Amino acid sequence: MGKRMNRGVTNTVAVAIIVAIILVSVLGYYIFIQEKPSREEHPESPLSSGKNETKPSSSSEQVKAPSLPSKEGGARTTKPHGPPKLEITVRFVESSYKVASGNTSGWFYTGQDADIMLSGLDFNKTGGPLLFNHPMDIASDGRHLLLADTWNNRILIWNSLPTNNTPPDIVLGQLNFDTNNPGRGRGQLNWPVSVATDGQRVVVADTNNHRILIWNSFPTRNGQPADIVLEGVPPDPERPETYRRAIAWPWGVWTDGKRLVVSSTGAGLILIWNRFPTEDNQPADIYIKGGFLGTPRQITSDGNFLIVGDHNPKINDSSVSHSVSFVWKTFPSRDNQPYDFYLKDPVDTASWLRGDVAPDGKLILFGTRLHIWNSFPKGPEDKPDLTLEFNCRWGDGSRVIYAGGRLYLVEYNGNKVLVFNKMPDSPLDKPDFAIGAPDIYTNTLETHFFITNPVPISDGESLFVLSDFDRKLYVWRRLPDESGVWPDIVYDFGIFQPWDGAICKDKLVIAGEATVLIWDAIPRNGELPNRMFVGGIGNVEFKRLRGVALDNKYFYLADEEAGKIYVWNGIPESNSTDPLFSLDIEHVRRITSDGKYLAVTQGNSIRLFEVDKLGPDSKGIPVEGAHVNLAEHALVAKGHLFVADTCNSRVLAWRNVSDAIAGKPPDVVLGQEELVSLRPEEVHPQIGRDKLFWPAALSFDGNYLWVGEYKFSNRLLRFSPSSAWQEHIETVSIPVYPGAQSTCLPDEVWANMDVPSNANRQAYMASATIDEASEWYKKQMAEWTIMKEKSFFEKEKNISLHYVLLKKDVHGAYIFIMKDPHIREPDKIVIGIASGLWELIKDCQPLMIKARPKGEGAPYQVEPPFTYLPELGEGNVTFTVSPVELDAIDWIEPLGRMNAPSGHVIPTEHGGFILKNPSMKYQLRAPADGIIFEIIHRTKYDEYQLRLAHSNTFVSVFDHVSELSELVKRDLQEGEKFSETPDMVDYRVKIPVKAGDILGTVGGHADYVVGFDWCVYDKDVNNRFVNPKRYNLKFLHGTHFIPYCEESLKKQYLSKIPRTAEPRYGKFCYDQPGKLVGNWMSERLPEGDPDASWDAALAFAYDHINPSKLLVGIGGDLIGKRATYMVHGNAPDPADIDVSSGMVIYYLEPYDTNPDAPRITLLVQMISDEKIK
Repeated sequence: MGKRMNRGVTNTVAVAIIVAIILVSVLGYYIFIQEKPSREEHPESPLSSGKNETKPSSSSEQVKAPSLPSKEGGARTTKPHGPPKLEITVRFVESSYKVASGNTSGWFYTGQDADIMLSGLDFNKTGGPLLFNHPMDIASDGRHLLLADTWNNRILIWNSLPTNNTPPDIVLGQLNFDTNNPGRGRGQLNWPVSVATDGQRVVVADTNNHRILIWNSFPTRNGQPADIVLEGVPPDPERPETYRRAIAWPWGVWTDGKRLVVSSTGAGLILIWNRFPTEDNQPADIYIKGGFLGTPRQITSDGNFLIVGDHNPKINDSSVSHSVSFVWKTFPSRDNQPYDFYLKDPVDTASWLRGDVAPDGKLILFGTRLHIWNSFPKGPEDKPDLTLEFNCRWGDGSRVIYAGGRLYLVEYNGNKVLVFNKMPDSPLDKPDFAIGAPDIYTNTLETHFFITNPVPISDGESLFVLSDFDRKLYVWRRLPDESGVWPDIVYDFGIFQPWDGAICKDKLVIAGEATVLIWDAIPRNGELPNRMFVGGIGNVEFKRLRGVALDNKYFYLADEEAGKIYVWNGIPESNSTDPLFSLDIEHVRRITSDGKYLAVTQGNSIRLFEVDKLGPDSKGIPVEGAHVNLAEHALVAKGHLFVADTCNSRVLAWRNVSDAIAGKPPDVVLGQEELVSLRPEEVHPQIGRDKLFWPAALSFDGNYLWVGEYKFSNRLLRFSPSSAWQEHIETVSIPVYPGAQSTCLPDEVWANMDVPSNANRQAYMASATIDEASEWYKKQMAEWTIMKEKSFFEKEKNISLHYVLLKKDVHGAYIFIMKDPHIREPDKIVIGIASGLWELIKDCQPLMIKARPKGEGAPYQVEPPFTYLPELGEGNVTFTVSPVELDAIDWIEPLGRMNAPSGHVIPTEHGGFILKNPSMKYQLRAPADGIIFEIIHRTKYDEYQLRLAHSNTFVSVFDHVSELSELVKRDLQEGEKFSETPDMVDYRVKIPVKAGDILGTVGGHADYVVGFDWCVYDKDVNNRFVNPKRYNLKFLHGTHFIPYCEESLKKQYLSKIPRTAEPRYGKFCYDQPGKLVGNWMSERLPEGDPDASWDAALAFAYDHINPSKLLVGIGGDLIGKRATYMVHGNAPDPADIDVSSGMVIYYLEPYDTNPDAPRITLLVQMISDEKIK
């Protein structure tokens, strides 16, 4: 969303409100990709190929290839001391599935659903209570057993400790055991990593929702909602107290019922509540930040000591290449209490230690193996007394606990719980049984073909899927057209970890680490590769291959560790062939080429290189149409560009590569409902049909787009282009009023309504009133945002008109409802509907309203808020009477209130009164002599606005008047009804009043208003906005009433203003030439349009009560629903920002007027003194 704003103006109303994951992850707040990969190993225990399959063993056939035939006569190792010889096992699987027909056409659309899912059962389907998907934590109170079945978005509960492979009794996060969709409700979960209980309470780390959920009593039913929610705020180093609520990507929880400990992994914090939380968002009592924590993980404690694993620790202020577990011998009792020592896994330091304490004091910890200390270690030199040889499939989520005399061990990458019926006492001890699998060796991830880190490659006929973690290549001979089906062939590469692959001219090439495999013909029947390069080619030594590409001209290999892309003139025929040249590309990941462009991913940037101009000095063209966060893959195919924006959990698509080169935003976003920008905690990777969880690998064969998810999700999704894509984007379903009949409107009517000819247009006639129809449409379209709504009465033609302009995502709808006595059925209303893209619809407005002169039809000249009456002179007056009795006033509101969404986006130009008892009605009196010249009756709320001219240049306006006095009511009958809508009637009147006359009453509507406004406008006051043409007269001449009060009244009023800063009565014009502070508006709005202050504005200002507090107001055109935000950290001050400041970041938090608004990050840059983007 790259939009520009002028001083008082924007091009399409926009500011770059962008998800700052890129920036924040660099700062260390949210770390979504671990800084060093876990090296989970496969178990040494045997896995029988047929025995562990759910289909008959006779259906599988294995072919083992100790050596590889090729045109050169065998496999090659290019370096004399290269890795051991590669062995490939080919396995044929009995599989059947519906074959995709292909022949798709069209394009994709934003937010569309995926068609099918491989590497899983199906969307929102678990396979039942005992088919887990990467369980990550386990807990017990000695009676119950609780399992965090993380990738299934659920917590499983056994009401008694299982003694065999028995199903659980209760599930949290889901309503039943068959579903796994995520959510943010109190009864829903999104990737819950950790669970803890004291037997009464249950605590869950709802990791991808960045919160902690607490059940105050032990759950007794499926889907039971949590009682307490602890949600985080961004930590601010300048305000350490914010650390106490900085819950970001929480990974570990522990409780004994008295205290609670949370590891806030994304924020690098440990949080401790000394007293168990009793209310939502209760801050922690103690935080530990320190310089040693990197990404703290699981927590182990008995209430006396504390052990916290850390995957990316810092020892002596330096990052280290191994994991540790920090140990506090006594429970921390103060902020930033340093650890006493740390432990490392004695077998493999890639893992941290986590576990439990047995009743006899034994410390049981699991890392890559199970370790037992007979007593608590006194220091890092204390080694375990027993280490089991049994090699579990460990990983990020494994854990062991002691319960009921047994050990329950979560095998994260083995997808089950292993159970020891007694405490092990020999290194050769093995688990006695498994929960979630038929035996202790079976891995249900493998038997169900759940693929870790799937990388798809399709030629339009077959589908090939690589997995570096599984060290396999999965082959579907034909493109599948249904979810959950098994591959036909599986290649097992043993030690080789394939990372990327490419197909060109019937050749398949895959590469990873230090190995390249080449098939000269597509292997649809289990053929072995023809050539292999191990260790290097020519003068190139492979270090860490992460990308491979092939086109009609070049063969490319991307080496991340070397920071190079090596380019050969086709696939080398000999292992002694040097590359033609290389490109220096740091942090290079997967690459692709379509023969015209080479697409290169570098984490936070994408570059395109023209193949015909490629050379050693090529720098490439940056793709700047969208900001990405740790993107793993950019794919050029069939003239399109697709980007796997991994840590933003979305795929970006440009229909034409040229648009991406030109800096245009993507046409389509998959995984999000629109191209929006969110703060890190608002990016929720998830596994819904229309959502994505860290997409990292792409393939597009012209018919289907395949998307593989990475690291913490194993799904492989297929998206199909649609021939109706344009229809889907440009048209939306607008409901038809009940009983309405379709009709045709002449083109001139559509033109008078300002409807573009290329909008989707429908017209109807209905037997209803304008009010009935307008209210019905607003209820039916409640999910849409009302951007503008107005009514109009054409007196000469006796035509009544109401229109509403609505926006939803990228769509717009414009509905006008007319009552016209000249149509053939004058008792009916005409309903006109125009819909399409918001950019097409947003400027629609009836021409009769656009062209209407100010004051037209009035009995005297009116230029709101002023009038002209010959008997009135000019100049201001002194207010001698308080409009409401002083005892009724609770406090007086100064100028500058920002109260979106219910009110103003930019600071208000008027003051007002807050009543002590808003339920009571109080008399409203004239503060000085004058003439009431206009009364507006808001029929919807049954309240009034009175406009009282004290002179032709000085006016009072009283708003939210609950009743009119008898004097005013009588004279109102003599006035002229100037305009009428279903919600409002505007009268032009002429009612002379004297100071102290009763005008009506205020108050009595406490359900929606707690006071009333007293607006004062003085033509001798000229507020110095930088671009005054963008404001109506109210803003140009608005002021507060206090300066015009006689001295004794002024003194009493000042005592009721809570603001202590000068000016005491407030301020609302903050514009400074060449500075960011002040108001910015859309240039699409007509000059002086009063609606600019509501929906098409962006304001950088200060709180009207406490001006030391920085606020930002954002209009509905920018973010869908207008809102007022506080600035986290209260900096930088916009009064200090100018063109030289460059890009500025504001972290915005909900203000008291909209506490439920999402936190967002605002990136803004002044590109000239009067324009921002």
